[in-house]
Amino acid sequence: GAHLRRMGALCDLALDTLQYNSHTTGADALWSGAPLVTLSGVSMASRVGASLARAAGMADTIVFSHRGYADFAAALLRAS
Repeated sequence: GAHLRRMGALCDLALDTLQYNSHTTGADALWSGAPLVTLSGVSMASRVGASLARAAGMADTIVFSHRGYADFAAALLRAS
């Protein structure tokens, strides 16, 4: 819908929330073409973003540490 077109036009990068990952918002970001940087955790709720990224063929946006999350997001922003 219209919100995906807006998101695609305005969003260069989606940062997944820590501990309790995005669900619908993360899916929307991926549908709009924005990479979703996500930190995969141990609980089901903290692995949703990783599942979404893998399903979208963007497994390279999954990180496994807080430092990795910050460094990867910063690198993507510098590259855009």
